[in-house]
Amino acid sequence: MVKKLIQLLLGILLFHIVIVLFNTFTFKSKQIKVESLPPFEVNNSAVQNFASTLAFKTISQDEDGQFHPEAFSALRNFLKSTYPLIDLYLQRELINEYSLLYKWKGKNPDLNPVIFIAHQDVVPVESTTLEKWKVAPFTGEVNHQYIWGRGSLDMKVVLVSLMEAIEQLLQENYQPERDIYLAFGHDEEIGGENGGKKIAEALEKRGIMAEFIMDEGGAMSQGLIPNIDLPVAMVGIAEKGYLTLELRVENIEGGHAAKPTNETAIGILSNAIVKLENNQMPLKVSQPLRELVTAMGPEMPFLEKTVFANLWLFEGFIQDFYADDPGGNAVLRTTVAPTIFQSGLQDNILPTEARATVNFRILPGETAEEVLEHAKAVIADKRVKIIPGSFVAEPSPVSSTQSKGFKTISKTIRQHFPETVVVPFLVIGGTDSKHFYKVTKDIYRFLPVKFGEGDLQRIHGINERISIEAYKQCIRFYYQLIKNIDEDESNNP
Repeated sequence: MVKKLIQLLLGILLFHIVIVLFNTFTFKSKQIKVESLPPFEVNNSAVQNFASTLAFKTISQDEDGQFHPEAFSALRNFLKSTYPLIDLYLQRELINEYSLLYKWKGKNPDLNPVIFIAHQDVVPVESTTLEKWKVAPFTGEVNHQYIWGRGSLDMKVVLVSLMEAIEQLLQENYQPERDIYLAFGHDEEIGGENGGKKIAEALEKRGIMAEFIMDEGGAMSQGLIPNIDLPVAMVGIAEKGYLTLELRVENIEGGHAAKPTNETAIGILSNAIVKLENNQMPLKVSQPLRELVTAMGPEMPFLEKTVFANLWLFEGFIQDFYADDPGGNAVLRTTVAPTIFQSGLQDNILPTEARATVNFRILPGETAEEVLEHAKAVIADKRVKIIPGSFVAEPSPVSSTQSKGFKTISKTIRQHFPETVVVPFLVIGGTDSKHFYKVTKDIYRFLPVKFGEGDLQRIHGINERISIEAYKQCIRFYYQLIKNIDEDESNNP
């Protein structure tokens, strides 16, 4: 019996080894094969045009919480005068006073349009960090092969690159096959409720259903993903949801700090937060992550390729391995982040109340209601009131990697960056595209810029900048992408 049992176990092990090896050796590259394109010359005036836009302080919300419209009006007038062909041939519309919607009419009205999203606004610069900037953040200075300024990466680079590319196409008397919309919101950095959302509502009322939408999200990088040496272009096919809960403990007995009670308002609320941190929602390999594994796995060394080719066996290992990294953890679960804690008036007074703000980013496949119920069950303390914030965004639908939009974006990336591995992924932050779910089935979130060392930290940080060459490549990308949309149309009537 023992011998037969050993033979059975060896047979099962051999069977699993055969399956693992078969899956590994048949795990083929998903990358589109195209010929690379030689870069065309971009006029140097495009560099100064971009730098000039960075001088406009189009800040969503400054330190005193006031909105200053003058900068947005000035930027709008600058775009009008700098891109005369766009002003002549594209229909421009003001949405909610400050957001811009351009329509470039195509030849065939029966085709669904394509929408490109960018935003005019930028985040503030903390006054305490000004001395750390090598170049003043709102001068739009060009030096040392870089264009410096707040918004150079996030994300006036997309807005201006689109304008430059389309102005160039208009100079060549080009007209697209399908309508193309440019949607430039003015308050993305504070949620887009008055900008991107209003644009989306206007398009929905007009019955617009886009072939696909492209917004910010992923980018190109090298060396940031473990065990893959090639440059990687990460195209977001979904983004996480957003929920903020306010936790309140009120009407607790106060008194003198010299005679503390067994439980204070601060202690009760702190315990609730510790419970949330220690009992998080489960790790999951969501659909976007499965898509990433399928696209990236074949390009990895043999051992990693074996793991990625056999999720059925190694899914738990992947979860445990990547969950130790904050970025990996963020794509594997709904995250919990306590961000604000308020309590107390004086060091010798026991506070009678405490408040905290906890932010959740929700994994696709889960809902805000499930997160709320999870929080209630974990805290399990009637003294802690749990109040949802006013802004809630469910996780986005997952866009197809087999669609015209994804394939055309992938093709364009590979034409300009031939060694780059294109992979779908989950965007863990929020974008204006969250307002456009009723306007298209497919939204892709990608910034066609190759990030260098430290660039991720520059977004919303100190010394934001972009290299002149990276900006020019961005123009070339959108120029070719628009042409590829039409070329693919003629090849697939």
